[in-house]
Amino acid sequence: MTKPAATSGAPLETVKFHMAGGSAPVNVLDALYSTQHWRIFNAEFGVALPSTWLGDVKYMREQVSVTSDMVFCSMPGELHTTPRVTHPGAFSVLLFEPHVFLGYLREYGLSGGAWRRSFTHASPALLREMTNVLSIARGSASNMQAQSAIVDLFEVMLPELYEGKSRGSQANVGDRAVRRIRECLHADVSGTIDLETLAAHCGLSKFQALRAFKRQYGLPPHAYQLCLKVSMARRMLQSGYSATEVAASCGFTDQSHFGRIFKRALGVTPAVYGTAQALGSAPPAARWPMNIDAVLGPLHAHAALTRADSRHSSSF
Repeated sequence: MTKPAATSGAPLETVKFHMAGGSAPVNVLDALYSTQHWRIFNAEFGVALPSTWLGDVKYMREQVSVTSDMVFCSMPGELHTTPRVTHPGAFSVLLFEPHVFLGYLREYGLSGGAWRRSFTHASPALLREMTNVLSIARGSASNMQAQSAIVDLFEVMLPELYEGKSRGSQANVGDRAVRRIRECLHADVSGTIDLETLAAHCGLSKFQALRAFKRQYGLPPHAYQLCLKVSMARRMLQSGYSATEVAASCGFTDQSHFGRIFKRALGVTPAVYGTAQALGSAPPAARWPMNIDAVLGPLHAHAALTRADSRHSSSF
């Protein structure tokens, strides 16, 4: 949805919607150059993050001047308005349907409750996780990666922002269950299984599955899944399959997505790698073992491994 800004010659105000996460999704609203005075009925749980937009938000009889390091949390069934805009700019909102939000809440071990505060300054960890989810929703991530990012967000967001009733601590996840997760990932030849299905197959919640796997292997299931897909793609190219066939068989979004991931992993494009294999040689870069950081990209790899390290000794 796009409409002209109020001032002639000014940038156009743009509002876009994105969705990620498969059957347990998060919806994202991105507003750019927003000048309008919003008047919103909230049908979902919402967490708004202004980036360059500045102004006042009025919600439940409280009017606050928001800044770029703040988050605004809203509950379903409530109204909010923006009576004053001091700097037209951009903001993003994470929107969770009530049944989706409450489902994540139950899996985390909470029930009922509400946001601790409607307006608050976000920690660097929360800003990082929100930014990651926003980036994934705008891109072409797998459902596994999107659901993992949402779970990581809830791990930080709920203790920081939400007050709910504890439903008791979750049981420890043993080595056998973690091995079962790994077996499921290896059995998923198409590379399309998502976190929700994976956890259900192993009798775990999404939170338990993600925590346990990262503690054991040092990276989340979607990252392990991506490494398996690149390994399978490499073998198929060695066997003479085309890049188009490999992208479809290995569960990549499209050939372009496959090409970007493969080149990050091995330093050459699938076409160059396949041609070299057909000639009985391989480019020097392609002879090296796969680099996990290169496969995931610097930001995602660093965040995933940092979270895993920080929780290595935590209990469930």
